[in-house]
Amino acid sequence: MKKILLILLVCFTISSCGLFKKDKSNSESQNGWYYLSDENDENALKVSSDIYDKDFYVKSPAIVNSTEFKELNMSEVPYRGQEKIKMIDVILNENASEKWADATERISKSREMLVFVFNKKVISQVGAMFRIENGHAGISSPSLTEEELNNIIEQLKREK
Repeated sequence: MKKILLILLVCFTISSCGLFKKDKSNSESQNGWYYLSDENDENALKVSSDIYDKDFYVKSPAIVNSTEFKELNMSEVPYRGQEKIKMIDVILNENASEKWADATERISKSREMLVFVFNKKVISQVGAMFRIENGHAGISSPSLTEEELNNIIEQLKREK
């Protein structure tokens, strides 16, 4: 009996000290923009991606989430100098615009990337070469159809 109590006490102590890492999978993610992270970051959330066919780790909380979107529109942009692809043009509210500007400045000075998480999956990733202060962000991927982008827009509009 003493051995069982001792084993239970040791297990409780180990788990209380954080030696067993919690599985912080995508259950805590919101739709929004995140910094990429790695699996060794204790605050990282694991999110999957059908588009990129791999798992990502993102830093929580989101830099900007969908409740901070002021406007969402469909637009078309050149892709790799050849064809044009459809994308979601996001106009951010004032508070989110400043956070976005800070995030894009940070990644412009490093090799960091940002990803957009939608319904607990990465659907877009972006780098930046300079600070983006105009409050615009884009969500795009060559593999997203116009219909899928419209569905994303409709859901994100309901979250505002």
